[in-house]
Formats: sequence, structure tokens, C-alpha cells
Amino acid sequence: MTTPATAIPFLSGLVLTETQLRILADYYLPSGAVDNLYSGDPVYAINSTWQDLNKPNSILPLMDTDFTEKDPRCFLYILDVVPSYDGKPPKPNFSSKHLTWMWKKLGKPPAWENVKFVVRRWPRDPGLPEPQWLYERMFSKMPTDSKASQLGSPQA
Repeated sequence: MTTPATAIPFLSGLVLTETQLRILADYYLPSGAVDNLYSGDPVYAINSTWQDLNKPNSILPLMDTDFTEKDPRCFLYILDVVPSYDGKPPKPNFSSKHLTWMWKKLGKPPAWENVKFVVRRWPRDPGLPEPQWLYERMFSKMPTDSKASQLGSPQA
């Protein structure tokens, strides 16, 4: 069992296919940007835009062991980083109404009808380096007394 001194970061976000990410990128980025500036790669386009804007976020590839070549490749669009004190996935405050709102805002594309919200531990995928902002975002969700015990602690 972990204590606040060993809080574990969990990522909450949306599982998106490349098609779904392309819809998102085409909506938020300038017309033609994905193709003209990022070689048609919506993940690279969104991640690069966040980096250019100094926004602490990422879209990560999901490399689950049950993935097969027939399945579309999926990515985790991170919405938040939340602490777990017992190693079990926390239950972040997320409403399915947010997905409905996004779907409507994007023009109700059929590809967005099956988007899923997930919570998963970091790092679940081997060899994926932790972004600099990971623990900072997790700490922002913690009570003040727990934050103090985390500062200077080695990573969980």
C-alpha cells in the first residue's frame, strides 16, 4: 500500500484513433497545417503545437499487449494527471457530457461516437520517458500537506 509520500501518477484521457485525432487537429489547427507542416501526422501536429505554446500536455501511443495489427492504432489524449495513494486507478471528476460537447463542437463526426475515457497508470508502456510536467500536474491535484511530502521525494 502506498502513502501520500509515494503517490503514483495516473493519466486520465481519451483513447483516440488516428482518424479521431485528425478530426481534432483539423478543427483546432489552421487549415492545411497537418498536411503541410507535419507530413499528415495529427499526433505530431498537436504535440508540436502544445510544445510551441508551452502547454504541458501530450498524446501518447497506447502499446497494449492485446493490440493486434487488425486493430486501429490508438493514442491517449491526456486530459489530466491524478494521484493514486493505493496503486489503484483513481476516479477523476469527468462527465460523459464533455464527450458529447466535444462531439457536437467537432460537427458530430461518426468517428467520434465511440470515444472512450480511460484512467491508466504511468508508466504502463515500456521505454516511454516521463514528460517534465507529469509530477507537477499530479501535485496540483493533491492536498497541500501531501504536496510538501512529495517535494524532494524520488519518483514513485
